[in-house]
Parts: sequence; C-alpha cells; structure tokens
Amino acid sequence: MRVDTIGIHQQLMNKRFDETIELDVYINQFGDLIAKLRMRGRTIQDTEAVEMLLASLPRRFDAIISIIVDSGNLNWARVREKLISHEARSKTRDEEEEPKNQAMLTKSRCQDNGKSDKNYQNKNQHQN
Repeated sequence: MRVDTIGIHQQLMNKRFDETIELDVYINQFGDLIAKLRMRGRTIQDTEAVEMLLASLPRRFDAIISIIVDSGNLNWARVREKLISHEARSKTRDEEEEPKNQAMLTKSRCQDNGKSDKNYQNKNQHQN
C-alpha cells in the first residue's frame, strides 16, 4: 500500500459530518475519497462505502440509518438520495416549527412579565 493511499484511507476513516457544510457536499467529499481509493487499486464495495458513510454521521441520523439498513438496499446512489431527502424534510420541519417556537417563547415571556407585574402590585398593596 502506498503512502498516499494510506493518507486517503486515514482521511476517510477520520471523516465525520460536523454540520458546518451541507450534507450533500459532505457525501460528495466522502464519495470522492472512496473514488480515490478505488483508483489506487483498493476494492471497496458499495455496501462497505455506505457502511463507512453511515458510521460517520451524528446520532440525529440514527432513525434514517435504521430505515436504510433495514431496507437492505445499501446502494450508494440510493442511500445518498435517502439521506439528502431526509435532511431536506428535517430542515423544512424545523423551519415550519421555528415561528411556533418563537410565538410560544414570546407568549411565555409575556405571561412571566404579567406575573411579575401582579407580584409587584400585590407587594405594594400589602405595604400600603
């Protein structure tokens, strides 16, 4: 095994999705490392490449990883499509929930302020 092959293999094994980039970009980078190893003579089946990719994802992907593994279809292109689709749905759901979360936070703050105002009024009444 040549030194450059070992370096690429190390990059691949140490690669983790840290969400500083988009998932599709990360998957492409991961795939590029796999392709480089294949060009240098390493035999890496799609199943093995997919397993390495899935192992590099954070825990928030556990549900979709289980679905993918249970399906038995560990084809690179199919897994890539499922992961990106899942990520898009997650982002859409997060964006839809954000206004609701903001509204609940605002309501909670208003209620807290109302309690503070009532407590202040009650204290003043008792002191008079």
